[in-house]
Amino acid sequence: MDVLDPLSASRRIECIAGLTDARVYHEARNVLKHRAQKAAYRRAVAALRDEAGWTARDRLLLATTKDHLTYEDYLRGRRANLYEVLLASEAQPQTPPDLVPPSTGGLHEHM
Repeated sequence: MDVLDPLSASRRIECIAGLTDARVYHEARNVLKHRAQKAAYRRAVAALRDEAGWTARDRLLLATTKDHLTYEDYLRGRRANLYEVLLASEAQPQTPPDLVPPSTGGLHEHM
């Protein structure tokens, strides 16, 4: 967690945008861009999760992505590598048991 995490999104933007040192311009721009992308991914996952027609594998990938974006996987002690999860889900006809989050009994509870 960094010093900006407790702040609201708008307050974070104000703090970063208020940096006047030209040497940190690119860093500030990248932080804002990264945070905006992460917020957009969280919204996309939430919207996609509610759509019908997803396979169990798709729902697991969405849930794993959400957990990764919100650090829930880290808090459970296992940080997911989304690229590996995607490759494993495409390579196997069934979802590998080690990809199912251990704290849930099924996908519906997890989501």
